[in-house]
Amino acid sequence: MALALAGAAIASGTAPDPGRHQVRLGFDKTEPGRRVSRGIPVSRTTNARSAHRRVVYSVALPRLDRTERLRIRGIVGLSRCNESDQRSGGGAHEGALRSPCEFVRHPYRISGNGRYDPWIGARAFLGSSHSDLRHGIGHWRFQRCSRPRHHCPLVVHTHLDRPRHRDRRAYLNLAVAAFSPHARLGGHGRPLDLVELAGDCRRNDYNPDVDGDGNPTDDSVYCVPVRRSVRSNTRGGLAVIRFGAARRPARRVRDGKLVRDHVRVNARSRILLRKRLRHLSAGDVIDAAARFHLRDHPGGDYVFRHFVRGQLFVTADPDALKPHKRSSDRWLSGSAGTNCPHRAGCEIEKAGAITVPRGAPTTMWVNFVGTAVDSGGVNRALTDVSDGHLSVAVDGAGYP
Repeated sequence: MALALAGAAIASGTAPDPGRHQVRLGFDKTEPGRRVSRGIPVSRTTNARSAHRRVVYSVALPRLDRTERLRIRGIVGLSRCNESDQRSGGGAHEGALRSPCEFVRHPYRISGNGRYDPWIGARAFLGSSHSDLRHGIGHWRFQRCSRPRHHCPLVVHTHLDRPRHRDRRAYLNLAVAAFSPHARLGGHGRPLDLVELAGDCRRNDYNPDVDGDGNPTDDSVYCVPVRRSVRSNTRGGLAVIRFGAARRPARRVRDGKLVRDHVRVNARSRILLRKRLRHLSAGDVIDAAARFHLRDHPGGDYVFRHFVRGQLFVTADPDALKPHKRSSDRWLSGSAGTNCPHRAGCEIEKAGAITVPRGAPTTMWVNFVGTAVDSGGVNRALTDVSDGHLSVAVDGAGYP
C-alpha cells in the first residue's frame, strides 16, 4: 500500500491523508502569476501582522486529523527594487522581462533624497482555504532588505503537532509581507513601493505586454506560471510532511564536516556538504536542512560583495553538482540566492523535503553545493566557507 501511494505523495499542491502510522508529503512550487506580476506591496506599518500579507504557496491537507504531526519546509525568493536593477529588456532581476520593479519611480525614496530599507517577512499558516491566514504556525522570519543586500530569500522551517482545525479539509499556506514605517502611500492609502517575488514565468516574462503598447501594467494577463514537476529546480517552494496517528518523525542526523572550505568566484560550483543515505525505498521521505557561511579570503586585496547561491538536492552520484536529467535525482529546495555585501560575509540557508521515487537506488546522497558570482570581480578569487552543517532525516514509507 505504501508503494501504491508513493506516486500520489508527489502530486503538486496536495499532501495526501497519511493514514495511521504512515508518512506522506505534498509540495507547491508555483507562485501565483498575479502576485509575481504585481510584486509584494510595502505597507506603512511597523509589523507584519498589520501589513498586506500575500500567500505565495499553498498545500492542501485533505482529511486533516488532530492526531497528526506536520513538518513544514519553505523558501521564498524576494528582491528589493534597486534603481540600478530597473533596466528594461530582461537585463536585471536574474533576466526577468518586465519586472514590476521597472514601473516604480524612485523606489523607497523619502524626503531629503533619503531612502528607507523595507523589512520582509514569511510565515506559515493553517487555514480552511488557499487564502486563510487566521492561524499562524511558528514565528515570522524577518530580514531587512537593504541596497547592498537586495536579494533577500527567506527560509521557513517549522512544525505543528496535533493541529486543532475544525474543517476536515485544511490548507497549509506560506505568506509573505513587506513593511516599513516610512513606506510611501499614494491615493486612497495605496502603497507605492514593492518588493519583487521571484517566479518561474513563461519566457521569463513577469508582465506580458499583450496589446503591445509598452505598458503591461494595464493588461489583464499576468505572469503565466510554468507548472513545475517534482524534478524541476524552482526559485522557491513549500513542502509539507504529514505524519499519521502514532507515527513520530525520524531523528535528524547532523553533519558539520565540510567537504571543501572554499569556493572560487565565477568558477564551477563546489560541493561543500554531503551525506550518504542507505537502505532507501520508494515512498520514503527525505527531510533536509543545510547552511554555510561565506566571506572573502582574509589577507587579500579582493573584496567579494556580490551573489551567493546554495543548491540542495538528492542524487545517486556523490560528485554531482546538480541533479542528473532522466534519473532519480531530485531538488530539495528552491534556488533563491543572496548578496554578500560586507567583509564579514553572509549565511546561506536551505530546507526542503522530497519523496524517494520508484526505481531509485537504495543508496543516495544529499549534496549541498555553493556558487559565488561577481560580474565585476576577480575570476577564480578565493572565498572562504565556514560554519557549515547539514541535517537529514529519512522517514520510511512503511510502518517502522
